[in-house]
Amino acid sequence: MIRIDISKTLAKPLGAHIRPATSTTAEFSWRAELAIIGTERCVVAQEIFTGYVLVLCNLSADDFNSFPALFSDRLFRETLALCKQAKLYEKQELTRKLAQIVAPQQVQLDPEPIEDGKILKVIENLERRYLLEGQDLPRSGRQAFEFGLKFNNRKSSSDKPLKLNPAQRMANLCLNLIAELPDDSPIMPEILSEEANIVRVDFGRNRK
Repeated sequence: MIRIDISKTLAKPLGAHIRPATSTTAEFSWRAELAIIGTERCVVAQEIFTGYVLVLCNLSADDFNSFPALFSDRLFRETLALCKQAKLYEKQELTRKLAQIVAPQQVQLDPEPIEDGKILKVIENLERRYLLEGQDLPRSGRQAFEFGLKFNNRKSSSDKPLKLNPAQRMANLCLNLIAELPDDSPIMPEILSEEANIVRVDFGRNRK
C-alpha cells in the first residue's frame, strides 16, 4: 500500500481524498507538500524509507480531483524506468507486477509540518529555476522525472551512511516487493524503447 501524508496546505485542494489515519503497514510511505510558483501549482513528495523525490507541476483542478490516480501513474512510470535497468524481469512481467504494487493508496493529513529536508530544497530549486533563472518548470512526466534525478541520483548529507542513492534504494524496494508477488497482476502500458542504457517510458503527451 502507498500512504501519502500531506501538509495542511496541500490538504485544501486534496480534501476530498483524505481518509482517517490507520495503522496499516505501508510499503511506500510518502510526505507531500504543495508549492505555488508564480501561477503554477506543484506537488513535491518524498518517500520516507528511500529518500526518493517525485515532482508534479502544472497541476489543474482536475488533476487534484484525480490526484491518487495521477500519483500512482507517475510512480508506476518512474519506478518502471528504474527497475528495468536491473534486467531481472522481462518487460511485460515487470510492467504487470509494478502496476500491482503502486495501486492501493491512502491519503491522510501529515501530523507534523514540513519545516526542513529535501522537499523544501526541491521547492527552492524549482523557485530559483522559474523565478530567477527564467526556466520553465518541468511540465511533462519525462521532464519531471529527469528533474527529480538531479536529487535522486546523488546522496545528501543524511544519505551518507548509506551505500546507495535514493534512486537505487527505490529500485531495490520495488524489486523486493515484486519478488513477493504472485504472477497475476493487471496490464499497464509498455516501455517504448531503450537508448544508451536510459530507459524510455511512455509518459504520454497529456500526462503530468
